[in-house]
Amino acid sequence: MTLSVGSVVTLECQGDAPNPVGKFLDGDTVRRTVGLAPETGGVFTGTRWTVHQNGSTFQFECEGQELGPRILDGNTINGTVSLVTDMGLSGTRWQVLIN
Repeated sequence: MTLSVGSVVTLECQGDAPNPVGKFLDGDTVRRTVGLAPETGGVFTGTRWTVHQNGSTFQFECEGQELGPRILDGNTINGTVSLVTDMGLSGTRWQVLIN
């Protein structure tokens, strides 16, 4: 599998809990939060992510319909994920591992 720069992808969690509440990564651009949605589309407009490349890493931009921060950012100090506006932050760079 390879990611194509500029393509729009959906990220599906591979957790195996029975009857999951949600499994698609969903950005909420109004609240700057990221969670899991039970489906894609409809009210879950944040389940679509544009792929950007930064050297050997990737950045993901939420395509949610509401205005607000869109760049996926991992905070390794407190173990959270949120949306930010600055692609220059180190937590916005993601290495994609193929299992």
